[in-house]
Amino acid sequence: MGMKILIIEDSERLGRSVSLGLEELGHSTQVASDGHSGLEIAEQQDFDALVLDLLLPEIGGLEIIRRLRESGNTVHIIVTSVLDKVEARVKALNIGADDYLIKPYSFDELRARLLSSARPQASCTSLLVGEATVNTAYRDVFINDQPIKLTAREFSILEYLVRRRGRIVSKHRIAEYLGSQGKKSTPRVIEVLIHHIRKKFRDRGAPNPIQTRTGFGYIVE
Repeated sequence: MGMKILIIEDSERLGRSVSLGLEELGHSTQVASDGHSGLEIAEQQDFDALVLDLLLPEIGGLEIIRRLRESGNTVHIIVTSVLDKVEARVKALNIGADDYLIKPYSFDELRARLLSSARPQASCTSLLVGEATVNTAYRDVFINDQPIKLTAREFSILEYLVRRRGRIVSKHRIAEYLGSQGKKSTPRVIEVLIHHIRKKFRDRGAPNPIQTRTGFGYIVE
């Protein structure tokens, strides 16, 4: 499954070029040309990654990072900038950026860094959630060697959140994901399914695997 990527870049030519290149690779992209609209989009939608220029009109890239992190947004942020001094890179990373590319950069390097950001858990077949083991190959869940019977949609939700551990995911984003698998759901149905997952864990004496972040969505920590 491709990534959903937001590109905030004031160079229309570069933004379009990066967007087209990523979409050819199967990713979904959205482009904003200034900091104000870019921040608004990032706050209203869920993305897997953000490719962010630092020198933007209206609101600068550093301020965008600061506001997103303060609000609990954990999207993977790759900064792109002509500022190549160590101090600029350190400052961006210290306030919450995950990566830093100096302009002009190679598209192949950007692609590799985006793939690297999604790789660590995606290749695992056994994922740990507290006392539970989620096996993505056999699509089953065990707690202390005892199985928890989840429906296909319940398992898909749990796996999706576990693979994005530490990141808040909205009900709408989860519904989009299920829809891409041919399992259409509404935000209300997502609430019910997560309630069922929690109950099944609770019935096994296991801690709640999915936390709610009111107004934002759900997270597995």
